[in-house]
Amino acid sequence: MLRVCILLLRICLVAVVLVVGLLQVTIVPVLGLEISRESGAFSARFVYPAFGILCWLSLVVAVVCVWVLLGRVWPGTVFSASSVRWVERIIVAASVPTAACFLLAVYVYLVVEPPSDAPGLVAMALGGLGVTGALTLGAVVLRAVLRDATALVARRPVSDPPVPA
Repeated sequence: MLRVCILLLRICLVAVVLVVGLLQVTIVPVLGLEISRESGAFSARFVYPAFGILCWLSLVVAVVCVWVLLGRVWPGTVFSASSVRWVERIIVAASVPTAACFLLAVYVYLVVEPPSDAPGLVAMALGGLGVTGALTLGAVVLRAVLRDATALVARRPVSDPPVPA
C-alpha cells in the first residue's frame, strides 16, 4: 500500500509541475501585458513573467527534493542527516516565492496601483505572501520533527525491530 501511495504522490507532483508550468507560459505573460496596458507601467510586461518563472523554478526544486525524500521512505532511510539537508533545500525553495510575493506586492503598490487604482492586485500578492510564508514555516516545523525523529532512531538499540511504516 505504501508503494502505491508513493507512486500516486509522484504522479500528482509531476502533474502539478506540468500544470503550473503551462499556466506560467500561457496566463502570466498575458496578465503582465494587460496590467502594463491598464497602468502604463511598461515594466509589468517583464516583472510578472519573471515572477512566474521564479516561482515555477522554486516549485520544481521543491518537487525534486520531495521526490528524493519519497525514494527514502520505502527502504527506511528517511530518518537520516542527509534527509534533513533535503528538507532544508525545500525550505530555501519555499522562501524564494515568499520573498518574490513580498517584492511583487511592493512593486504593485508603488508602480502599478497608483495609475490603475487596483488594490486587488496588492491584496492578491499579499495573499500569495501569506500562503507561501505558511508553507515555508510548515517546512521549518517539519524539519524540526525530522531532526527529532532522526535523533530517536539514532538512539534506538540495534536489537529493537524497526518500526513499521
